[in-house]
Amino acid sequence: MSWHAWVDGGRRVALGAEQVWYRVDGAGPTLLFAHGYPTSSHDFAPVIAVLAKTYRCVSFDFLGFGASSKPKRDYDYALQHQVLARVTAAADVSRAVLVAHDYAVTLGQDFLARTPSAPFVLDGVIFLNGGLDPAQHRARVIQRFLATRFGRVVGPRILGRKAVLRSLGAIFVRKDRLPADDAWEAMSSGGGIAVLPRLLHYMAERRCRRDALIASLGASTPRAFVWGMDDPVSGAHVLEAIRPHAGGAIFRELHGVGHYPQLEASHEVAAFIDATAAAWNKRA
Repeated sequence: MSWHAWVDGGRRVALGAEQVWYRVDGAGPTLLFAHGYPTSSHDFAPVIAVLAKTYRCVSFDFLGFGASSKPKRDYDYALQHQVLARVTAAADVSRAVLVAHDYAVTLGQDFLARTPSAPFVLDGVIFLNGGLDPAQHRARVIQRFLATRFGRVVGPRILGRKAVLRSLGAIFVRKDRLPADDAWEAMSSGGGIAVLPRLLHYMAERRCRRDALIASLGASTPRAFVWGMDDPVSGAHVLEAIRPHAGGAIFRELHGVGHYPQLEASHEVAAFIDATAAAWNKRA
């Protein structure tokens, strides 16, 4: 499904003066999908196409991303927690398994630590590649530049389509799985390029909270990890760093897969989510 068709199948809900985009697919137990930087919920479209046959799949775009509003403001996780709470209320989510990738893994860790508590009954969290241990996160050169004061000013002027997609493609192993046109549309629509540097505040915010974020992985709430092991940003090195802190969790290693397993190995990821969520739902 193209990005435009994906967006047309959704709806919007107000959060203050801004608009948050979300969509609901299928029926059954709820799976809540939370996406990464710098793309959008459309990353999950191939997985949701499979899972919506059995589950109610709720996906959304954080503020600053995709089809949601992109105000020129400072972004932090407190704001994005408000976004998620607004979406779950609008979509009538009372309980769900959270599927979190990249930028969103921190929200999953917050819910495990109950800081804040999830605005619904959390049946478990399935993590895809992200900076679960902020010290192990290997930010790309362009990210480190954009996160500087100079980068915040100059970055939007030099972030053309070619440069952005080249950087994004560098963290894919199966590069043919990158939906380049759709990814660019999601990132650039509504003035998105102008806010990309502002969104990178998350890297510093996570580093300041490292101990608490790692400790959250030892929670009693069910946890699972489906991981692109050849990801240069948050690959095998992150999974091995957090494994000792996540006793009792389920691990699925995907070799020959980079930072976006939901795109690079969509069938394997969908099957893993299906089996894992089914087991957790039986237990609930």
